[in-house]
Amino acid sequence: MKRISKVFVISLILIMILAGCGKAELTNVFDVERISSTGNPSNEYVSKRITFASNGLCVVEGDIDNERINPVYIKAAAAFNITRGETLYAFNVFDKNYPASTTKILTAYLTLKNASLDDYVTITKEMIDIPEGAATAALREGDIISVRELLYGLMLPSGNDAARALAIYTFGSLEAFNEAANKELETIYATKSHFVNPNGIHNDDHYTSVYDMYLIFNEAIKDNRFVDFISTKSREASVTHKDGDEDTYKYKTTNKFLNGDEEAPEGYKIIGGKTGTTNDAGKCLVLLAKNSAGEDIIFIVFGADSKERLYDFMAEMMRGVE
Repeated sequence: MKRISKVFVISLILIMILAGCGKAELTNVFDVERISSTGNPSNEYVSKRITFASNGLCVVEGDIDNERINPVYIKAAAAFNITRGETLYAFNVFDKNYPASTTKILTAYLTLKNASLDDYVTITKEMIDIPEGAATAALREGDIISVRELLYGLMLPSGNDAARALAIYTFGSLEAFNEAANKELETIYATKSHFVNPNGIHNDDHYTSVYDMYLIFNEAIKDNRFVDFISTKSREASVTHKDGDEDTYKYKTTNKFLNGDEEAPEGYKIIGGKTGTTNDAGKCLVLLAKNSAGEDIIFIVFGADSKERLYDFMAEMMRGVE
C-alpha cells in the first residue's frame, strides 16, 4: 500500500506541474521507459519529466491540428508560444528530418558560450574546405577576421566556411566541435538529434526533429547577443587579407521576412531566425516573432518543396494560431 501511495502522489505532482504547458505525456520527447522492471515509474523518467516541466518548456504529445492550417508541401512544422509555455500547432514534430543550415543555430550558440566576440581568427585552408556551390561568407585563406564578424557571416548569408572557421577556432577541431554539439543536445534533451558537422551540409547521420530544433533555438535566444545576430538585416564585416590589405565583406540575411521580400501577416513583428536548404532537407525556416499581444512565438517549418511554399505556409501557420 505504501508503494502505491507513493506512485499516486508522484502522479498528482506531475499533473499539477505540467497543467499549464500542454499535454503531460512526454514519452515521445525523452525516449525513456515509463515503467521499470518492478512495475514502478522509472526514477530516470520521473526526474526528467519534473526537470523538463520546471524549465517552463512547451511540451507536446503529438500532432495538434488546426483547421486553418493545411500542411501540404512540407514535412514537419510547429508553433510554440514561449511567453505562455504553450504549443499552438504541431505536425510531425518528432519525425526525423535533416536540418540543413538551421544547424548553424547550434553552432552560433556554442560559439557564444565558448569564445569571445573580440577574438580574431586566421582563416586556414581547412576552414574554407566546403563543397562547390555551397553558401559562403567569402572567406579566403589567410584572412584575419573577428569572431563577431564570423557570426554575422554565419547567420546572415549562411556561410558554410564561417561555420567551419568558428567550430575549429572555438573547439580546436571539427571532431571536438561535434563532440561538444552532441553533448549539448543531450543536455537540453534534444534526444532525437545527432550532428556531425557545424554547417548542415548533408550527411545521413546528421539529423534532428522540429521539436528538438525548438529546444535548440529556445536555448539560443536566451542570449541577447544571439538575438542581435538573427535580427540583423545586413552587415559590412571588416577583414584583413593575408597581404595586409583591409577590406569589408558585405553580408545580407537570407530570411525573406526580415529583408522585406516577404510580408509577415498583420499583427506580427519578425524578430529574426535562420533559413536552411539542401536537396534532402528541402526548404527550412526557424523563426522568432511577436504577435499582436506582444508574446514571443517560435515558428518552425522543415521540408518545404520550394521557397515560395515555405514562406506561404509559414504565413498561413502564423495566421492560423493568432
